[in-house]
Amino acid sequence: MAKIKIDKHDYLRVMLTETLPYEVPITFLNEGFYFYLRELDNNKKRGCKVVQPIDQFISFFFNYDDYTKPYNYRINKNSTSKRLLSVPHPTIQRKMTDFYKEYDSLITELCSKSPISLRAPFRVASRFYEKELVNYEDRAALWRAEAIETEKDAFEETSVYASSYFTYRKYNFLYKYYDSYESHRIEKKFEHLTRFDISKCFHNIYIPTLSWAVKTKAFSKKHKGAYSFEGKFQRIMQNANDLESSGIIVGPEFSRIFAEIILQDIDLNIMDRLKSELDLHFGSDYTIRRYVDDYFLYTPNSTIPHKVLTLVKDELEKYKLYINESKTEFLSVPFITGLTIAKMDCSLLVRELFKGFNKDSNESEAEELHIKLNNPGRESNRFIKNLKRVVKDNDVSYESLSGYTLAEIRRRLFKLLEDDRVVKSIFEGDSTTIQKVMLLVIEISFFVYSMDIRVRTTYIITQLIVRLNDITKNRTAEFKDEIRKKIYDESNLLLSKMLMKDKANSIETLNLLIGIRTNIDDYPINNSKLLDLFNLELTSDDKIKFIKSHNEIGYFQAMVLSGFVRESQPVVTKFLEEYIFNIINSAEDAQHNTELTCMFFDSISCPYFSKEFKIKLISIFSTITPVKLEVENIFTFLSTREWFFTWKDNNLAQVLMKKELRSPY
Repeated sequence: MAKIKIDKHDYLRVMLTETLPYEVPITFLNEGFYFYLRELDNNKKRGCKVVQPIDQFISFFFNYDDYTKPYNYRINKNSTSKRLLSVPHPTIQRKMTDFYKEYDSLITELCSKSPISLRAPFRVASRFYEKELVNYEDRAALWRAEAIETEKDAFEETSVYASSYFTYRKYNFLYKYYDSYESHRIEKKFEHLTRFDISKCFHNIYIPTLSWAVKTKAFSKKHKGAYSFEGKFQRIMQNANDLESSGIIVGPEFSRIFAEIILQDIDLNIMDRLKSELDLHFGSDYTIRRYVDDYFLYTPNSTIPHKVLTLVKDELEKYKLYINESKTEFLSVPFITGLTIAKMDCSLLVRELFKGFNKDSNESEAEELHIKLNNPGRESNRFIKNLKRVVKDNDVSYESLSGYTLAEIRRRLFKLLEDDRVVKSIFEGDSTTIQKVMLLVIEISFFVYSMDIRVRTTYIITQLIVRLNDITKNRTAEFKDEIRKKIYDESNLLLSKMLMKDKANSIETLNLLIGIRTNIDDYPINNSKLLDLFNLELTSDDKIKFIKSHNEIGYFQAMVLSGFVRESQPVVTKFLEEYIFNIINSAEDAQHNTELTCMFFDSISCPYFSKEFKIKLISIFSTITPVKLEVENIFTFLSTREWFFTWKDNNLAQVLMKKELRSPY
């Protein structure tokens, strides 16, 4: 792992870690937007006071001083429901970077008040750790020592990711709390656990309650017009969500921080009332923990929880928040659920599967690697049957285990593939056994993924696709064909399943297509199936139309489809150009609309759209912006850089690896 040093004075990095949901297309990075603003910032630092006309044109979109409409989209939450997420407008992202710059110390202070919170900003991050991938093309690099810790500027163009702007305490994932010493110590003392959460917390948050949490309700109402931290934060949150006062956008990290400040104040109010009204002392008569909007109440007996819940409900209702009654659980020691046991069983299954593949620590580095795998088909069937037994015996769902299981498989496979002897055998063409291992892993991984198609599991399966395709480059024809054909067959089967389950143009499908694109030269996707995924079809006169009337293609879908077909299907590209032009041209106020603003900039930078289309698109705005510029000059500037999507795919494996730094909370 390389230890990467972060430039703590680079406040623009906020838009790389805090302003986008985790669940977006893999190639939607915000990098171009970040680099453009950093370039402006550097010009200011060098004393350049002249604002270029092209920057004034861009400022018309990126410095929009009014309320905005976020780009809303849905992802699969589980097999039966979806979750609404939002990408905030570029101008909101820009304002949020300024807000962090001014108030990052106050944010950490306001998020440090509650002893209940398990996940809260603690201080501005200074470093992060990045896994480096083995380079199979550079033989000299295969056996060199990599034990030296390295540092580099985290925001040079080759490395523009970090996990978050802040370092968090105490746990960045809930499962780490379950496995912690703290959790086990609490279990020794208290015999009863009550778990509950806030119903649709972010959607129900009343934005003015931030002022109540920071200053008290009475003070806030009396001085509501005064300039303040809370007033500025509230205005940004309202402007980010079409001026709504009830509900904050879901997805960006800054929304979780907004909620955390409010919930920490509620934490303290609950503790004070439990002491004054029920004579219950924190730590001795009860203890409570909260992870974002999930609560864990520990008590010595089963009578206290009902009294505490009544008080908690009352305190939450003051802030217009409510407990999700249907999900409240009452447990007794041991505090272990069927899901926890199932995860332990899955971990054991994966460990046993790879047991014969891993390097024996007693073996000499000079020895050949001996891998025991006689029949991949039999081994995959055995694993899948045992996985089904784990699900059945513990009365859990596939979706509760799939992400964990796939992550374990990925971790152990990547570790195996980085073994020097494995790398050597692949490089020198002696890779029959490793090929069997890869085929086995593909079979198992795609089965697990097919049981739970969500963004998180799609990222992992795409990592596997991209990594294995990358390894097969320039290897023997047999090795390459076996692996890539297996990936193609499994991917094709999944796409058919997505069509049947009405998940065709979902974020999950888009990310799978981005991964499949690395395999496209050898095994292309059927054109009819590709169009079907986007609810499109080719007519008899070689034109594209929607299968269903009143249909539409969203911003994400249009950009991913254009990047998938590239120059191979001009009729599809022409359809997308006409579609994008019509919706932007017919919009009353594209400037305030996140989807249309981002679509405009990415359409101009997309290398697969024609210059004629781009000039026509720019002409829509060239006469209504405050500064008058030649269309050709705007085209030259906007088309020669990336903005929100990236069109490069030679670093997809690294992008996916870095994506893990921003795993969902």
